[in-house]
Order: sequence, then structure tokens, then C-alpha cells
Amino acid sequence: MERWTIQRLNELDDKRFAICILQERLNGLSNPYSPLATKLAVAIRSLGEGDSGREECSETQVAKKVLDAVKGIEESGYPEPGGLLGFCIESEIDSYDKVGNGIISVFNRHPDQADILEEMLIAICGWGVEGLKERMEENAEYYSGL
Repeated sequence: MERWTIQRLNELDDKRFAICILQERLNGLSNPYSPLATKLAVAIRSLGEGDSGREECSETQVAKKVLDAVKGIEESGYPEPGGLLGFCIESEIDSYDKVGNGIISVFNRHPDQADILEEMLIAICGWGVEGLKERMEENAEYYSGL
């Protein structure tokens, strides 16, 4: 959940504030295709219509881009889009340090999304944050000897 400063609250009109709150709730759902997620997305779009001159809440823009990209991957027509995605990601990992620092940075920038980020880690490697921490402690001597 986002921390709302007085300055940020004063910058938003009621409509934009409602959109941001709805988007926060949508971002917290694990299934973007559930009935509630669908209803929230429709409500956000309908509230946003007619405000083309106004800038959308940055959280809404980012969430839309991510969900559109995920939907595009799922509907790509490739026989195994998940496998292809994994292959492409794996080929981009050129530094363990860069990847690890990137993950830590994401957790630090979005502490309100920690549960979702941990679910993603579990989906990728089978380990939650606490499990990864334990593995790091077990392997620290080996890694530093490389």
C-alpha cells in the first residue's frame, strides 16, 4: 500500500484519488483476471474517460503497461510462451551481482508490494525471501571463494 503524503493528497482531485485507490487494490490482487480485478479495471477505465488532458496516476500507467505486456505474452501464439519467456530472461542474465542487486532494489522501492514480489520469486526459483536468505548464508563461503 502506498504511503500518502499531505502534499500528494493535495495534488489529486477526488476522481484521480479514487482511481489511485482502486488501482492500489487492483495491484494487490494475485489474479488479474478474477471478477474483482475485472470490475476494478473497468471502474478505473470509466473514471479515467474524459480526462484525456490530465495525466493518469503513475501507478495506473505502469500497471496498465505491465498487464498489457503480460497479456501479449500469454496470447503470443507461441506453443510455450512461458518457456520462451524463461529462455529470453535467462540469456540476459550476465551477472549474478546485477540480478541480485536488481531484486533487492525492487523490494526496497516497492515495500508495499513485497508479498507479490515474493510470490514471483517463488514462481521463478521456488524460494521465498526467507528461504533465499538461508541459502545465501549456506553458500556465502563457496560464492566468495569463486
